[in-house]
Amino acid sequence: MKIIKNILVSLLVASLTVVFLYGGYSIYASDNDEEYNFKARGIPFVLRTFRYNMTMNRYFNDKMEKFHDLLEEEGEDFFRHDNFLVPQDIDPVKDDLEIVLEKCGEENISTYCVSIGALAIYMDYVRFLESLLGTLEVPPGDFFTAKEILDFSVDRNEKIREEIENAQKVMQATVSVYNEYKLAYPMHKKYREIIRKLAEYRAAMRSINNQMAHFPVKFINVTSSQVE
Repeated sequence: MKIIKNILVSLLVASLTVVFLYGGYSIYASDNDEEYNFKARGIPFVLRTFRYNMTMNRYFNDKMEKFHDLLEEEGEDFFRHDNFLVPQDIDPVKDDLEIVLEKCGEENISTYCVSIGALAIYMDYVRFLESLLGTLEVPPGDFFTAKEILDFSVDRNEKIREEIENAQKVMQATVSVYNEYKLAYPMHKKYREIIRKLAEYRAAMRSINNQMAHFPVKFINVTSSQVE
């Protein structure tokens, strides 16, 4: 419960920061990357959501790789590393989203900084989707009536509202999973090391038992009155 509470607090602070101080910053220059560009013209709504999901997936994969690299480089001291901790110079009340992202940097893997980055991508996506609500979209095909255009656009607008809500839930769940994994994986590595050492200990004990089995039986329970 404490972990979940911390995540919700981070997301709440991040949300407030964005709502009051958001400056239109996008963490990825998606307009320059066609494969991830959910703002491209003339693409269906389904493809937009797919590209957004790819962008978010790439972001979390990048953070996971940085987490593993830090864990391998720092060993058991990784949790003291600056990139594992929230930067001390961040002011969540006064700093806008762009400043927070700059202070976090690309290498920081703290749950707060990762949630801020994910929120930046989500807000960029939401802002673009909301800009589509006041527009008409032509349905696929060569022939269509004005009513078909209107019905198609109304249906798309309903999907946009659902997508905004669903994308927020997915983002929050993903941040939660990331935080859980970040806490659990180091323990998993430690448990594996303990199991490996126990296996070595068992092998050593087996070796000692095998050597003891070669002692002559006549020495067992034998006493002597002479010391040589």
